[in-house]
Amino acid sequence: MSDKFVYPLMVFTSVATGVGEGLAQPGAGKYISDCTTEETKGFYFAFFWSFYMGSQVFGNLIAAFVLGNFDQRYYVIIITAIGVLSSSILFFMKSPRVNSSMKMIASSISSRSRGNNNAGSIP
Repeated sequence: MSDKFVYPLMVFTSVATGVGEGLAQPGAGKYISDCTTEETKGFYFAFFWSFYMGSQVFGNLIAAFVLGNFDQRYYVIIITAIGVLSSSILFFMKSPRVNSSMKMIASSISSRSRGNNNAGSIP
């Protein structure tokens, strides 16, 4: 492949990855916070971030092994397969059930933003 194709492709995919991560990270944080309580929130955020950071380590180990021993096309095939398999898990995620205290807080915040707050209401 020529450099005139590879460099623009790398720039495009880097920008697409940045935009995708910019959308995915707040969504992941919102999903985790909706699925947990105040007591378990720290555990589940730690669990998420340990897998997220662990994927950086294991991805680099896979890359070092495959690129050191095989042709580059096998690396692309392996990483693509891992990405497709891990992305397919998203189709099986449940919608979180927001508990009643969170609904009360959300309704209180939305009523304040509309200017309907009462002096004696609980935030």
